[in-house]
Amino acid sequence: MRAGEPTFLAAVAHARAVARRDSASSEVLGRCLGGPDPDHGGLAEVRRVLVATGARAAVQARIERLSERSPEPSERARPHARGAERPGALPRAAGLARGPFRGGEGGA
Repeated sequence: MRAGEPTFLAAVAHARAVARRDSASSEVLGRCLGGPDPDHGGLAEVRRVLVATGARAAVQARIERLSERSPEPSERARPHARGAERPGALPRAAGLARGPFRGGEGGA
């Protein structure tokens, strides 16, 4: 999020904000993502929007569904890059799947 690169999580949050005609959430996403490096306050606003729009829960549920469908092939896959040793580590580290932040406010 800090790099301002488009992510699935941000896209889901934006789509949900637009569908709900939630201009305040859309404004936060537009102001804090894709621009200059957001400060801690801006990141806190983005986290609030990710939770309030339901985007965080929706993406977490999707990750869990996909993980349940194919846990074995992803665990057997050969890592091709440094850090790819554990395919499930990234979503957990981001607080999106079966991690310490599950159901909480942090980690988005």
